[in-house]
Amino acid sequence: VAIGYGGSYSLSSQWFHYLRSPQLLYVNPSFGNIQSETEVIFHGAHFFRSENIKCRFGSANPVKGSFISSTQIMCVSPYGTSAGRVRVGVSLNGQEYTNSHVEFEYKEPLIVSTIWPTFGWSGQGNTLVSIHGQNFIESSSIFCVFGSKSVPTKYVNASLITCRSPPHSPGAVRFQLSKQMYSSSDSSLHANTFTYLEDSFVESFQPRSSLSFGGNPLFMKVRNLRSIGEVSCKFGEMVTIGKVVSKGIVLCSVPPNNGSMTMSLSVSLNGRDFSNPASSKFVYIDNCREGVVCDLYGSLEFPAPNGTIRSAKFGTNFTMCSQGFFQPRSNRNKCLSCPLGYFCPDSGLSAPLICPAGYVCNEVGLVSPIVLCPKGHYCMTGTKSDSTNSFLNLNGWSMNEESGLVLFNASKYFLDIEKEEREKNG
Repeated sequence: VAIGYGGSYSLSSQWFHYLRSPQLLYVNPSFGNIQSETEVIFHGAHFFRSENIKCRFGSANPVKGSFISSTQIMCVSPYGTSAGRVRVGVSLNGQEYTNSHVEFEYKEPLIVSTIWPTFGWSGQGNTLVSIHGQNFIESSSIFCVFGSKSVPTKYVNASLITCRSPPHSPGAVRFQLSKQMYSSSDSSLHANTFTYLEDSFVESFQPRSSLSFGGNPLFMKVRNLRSIGEVSCKFGEMVTIGKVVSKGIVLCSVPPNNGSMTMSLSVSLNGRDFSNPASSKFVYIDNCREGVVCDLYGSLEFPAPNGTIRSAKFGTNFTMCSQGFFQPRSNRNKCLSCPLGYFCPDSGLSAPLICPAGYVCNEVGLVSPIVLCPKGHYCMTGTKSDSTNSFLNLNGWSMNEESGLVLFNASKYFLDIEKEEREKNG
C-alpha cells in the first residue's frame, strides 16, 4: 500500500493482506456463571495468529483472545449482568467480527447446600454421593472434585446431582464442584469435606442360620468398623437396619427369607457402600425336621413330648393335644382321637381314660361319659356300646338263636399283633 498525490506516490509502502474470512462454528463450554469468568474455546476455521484477536460476548466490551490453532481461539468470558443467552463473535483484527448465530449462555451460579454421604470406603471408592443445592444443569462440564481428583457428575434435577467417589487413601479431603461453575467468593461451596475410611469386611457372625421367617438377632464382627450408631446390614440383596453395640460388633435383625437358602453378609456405614462380604454364607432353614421342635435358628432340636404334637408352622414349638384327643408317643405331628370305650377330658393327655362302670362311651373323641347304662343292664368299665347288635359283625362274637344272647367265642377271634419297641421316654 502506498500513498499518492497528483500522480506521485510515496516511495515507502506497506503490505495489506487479503485473507479468507474467519468462520465461527461453536463455543465450548457454551455456558458460564454470571458471577465468574469462564475460559471459552471458540471453534471455527481460517483463524491465524494476530496481536489483535478479540472476542465479543453480547453487548459487553470485547475481551482479548489467544490464538491456539487455525481452528481454535481461547477467550475468557466477562462477568454477566443477568442470566440468559448472548451472541458471540471473534475478530482477528480487532474491528471486524464474525457474523454467526453462535450463542453463549450466562447461568445463575451453582449453590451447593449439602452432600451425602460425607464418607465412604477408600480402596474401592465408588461411593454414590448426592449433592443437594440450586441451579444445577445437565452438562458434561460439571465435575465433582475430591481433593485433587475429578469425576463426572450425573444430573438428576435442578436441585440434585450425583457422582461417584474415586479411590483414595484413608483421610479427609476437600469436596467441591468444578470451579468455573460457581462464584469463587461463595466460601460455603468450599466447606464440604469427604472422609475416606479404611475398607471394612465381615470377619465372622453368629448365629450362622435361621428359620425362614427371620426376625431374630444376628451379631457380626466387622474389621475397621467406624464407631457410629446406625448401620445397614445386607443379607444377599435384602437390607435391614443394624446398630453398633460395641467396638467392632454390629447387631442386625434377620429379614424373612425371599427364596434363596444361602446369603452373603455385608455391612454399610452410610447406607450405600457395603463392605466385602463374609467368607462363609448365612443359611436359611425352611423348617425343622419332621417330628422335632427346634429353636429360631434351626440349630437346637428336641422332641415334642408325649401328649403334644409339633406346631404345624416351622416347628418352633409344640402344641398340647386338645380335649377328646391324646398322643402316647413323642415326636409326632398328629394327635389321636379318643377311641370307643374311653374318654379324654383334659388337654395334653398321653393316654385315654377308660370309660367308668355304669356308663357307655359309644363315641369317638368323647370328652366325658354322658350316656348311662340302659335299664335292666349293667355296664362294666370300658363299655363301648349299649346295643347287643353292635358286636354281631365283629370277629369272635355270635348270637345264640335259642336264647338270643350274644356271646364271645375266643377260639374264633384272631388278633394280629405287631410288636413295636417302646420308646425310652414312653
